[in-house]
Amino acid sequence: MKPFAAICLMWAGLACVFTGTAASQTLMGSVTASNTDYAFYNTTAFSPDGRFSLVAEPNGSRVFVFNHHRYSNNIVAVINTGAEPAGVYITPDGSHACVLNIVGETITIINLSTYATVTYTPPTGTRFDYLNNIAFTSTSQYGLVCDTPQNRIHIFKVTTGTTSLHHSTISTGVGQGPARSYVDPTGTRAFVLCNGRTNNDQISVINLSGEPGFSLGTTFTVVDADFDREGPQWICFNNIVFAPDASRGYVCDPHYNDLVSFGIPTYTDQPYWDFAGESDARASLSQAAISPDGQFLMASSIDTDRILVVERLNPGNIYQIQDSSGIADWDGANNIVVDPYTTRAFIGSVGSDEVIVFAPFYDSYVPSI
Repeated sequence: MKPFAAICLMWAGLACVFTGTAASQTLMGSVTASNTDYAFYNTTAFSPDGRFSLVAEPNGSRVFVFNHHRYSNNIVAVINTGAEPAGVYITPDGSHACVLNIVGETITIINLSTYATVTYTPPTGTRFDYLNNIAFTSTSQYGLVCDTPQNRIHIFKVTTGTTSLHHSTISTGVGQGPARSYVDPTGTRAFVLCNGRTNNDQISVINLSGEPGFSLGTTFTVVDADFDREGPQWICFNNIVFAPDASRGYVCDPHYNDLVSFGIPTYTDQPYWDFAGESDARASLSQAAISPDGQFLMASSIDTDRILVVERLNPGNIYQIQDSSGIADWDGANNIVVDPYTTRAFIGSVGSDEVIVFAPFYDSYVPSI
């Protein structure tokens, strides 16, 4: 692998702060359309084969399919959804996309071969909002979505071939305030972030290995963690990423501006990394990402509009990506997505309604320096 300093100098899309000097660089590209407003809680999703991406426009109740290898004239299709889509999520096999509609309290399921759609309506009383997401089993046959107010998790069938989509609901033993679910690399467990406490938040573990039978494994506490923080003009919430061998999980704690790690399957080994300069009274660190080879972790700071990069096995080595042009403006709801084929990363920019592209890891397409 190239030395990290050399990688930083080749980054495109954002300027890098390294050893105290920022190198100004240019934006690589964006996804734009007439009257587009991506809103602060939106997500960008990539097909597993790396050919195309999707991004939802909440105010327009639609989803754009775009070719992220092109930096202009890149919109492939526009698909109507339910009211106010807050995010779009693609199945592991790339066959379907599921869109969370937070006003309609529904999920739009899209067949990505035909763009045919059906609507999943969950059990009565279910409440979706911008805190939720959708996770999938490794077979891509089932999706998981949280009903936060009622402390339950719904499992639905991922298909456009039927309208009978509800599969089951898990509620007994689920932690307080389940919001988002993430499946580990083995595909045998789903980890559900529960943010209903003011401190010592919880993670519930769902057993997936008995598909189509699903059950709660355990619910454990992440000591001193406060996963979600809100203020008058800001909100911060997070996700879980995993080591490639599924031996550890990583999640941001915006209350203390830490990146917390927990061992799997014991869950009690919970070291954390504190990031210098992230001591603002407002919540700061939000969602995390991991490089395809597991060597680097990223965390976005909504206070400073920068990305912090840490070497996973050498946590003392911390780097920063800072946009010196002032274009970048993201909030706690925006996610970082890494394209495994080019190692470039993408994050939604709230202020400019663009998808910002940058390269935080070594890119084989970039010449050596």
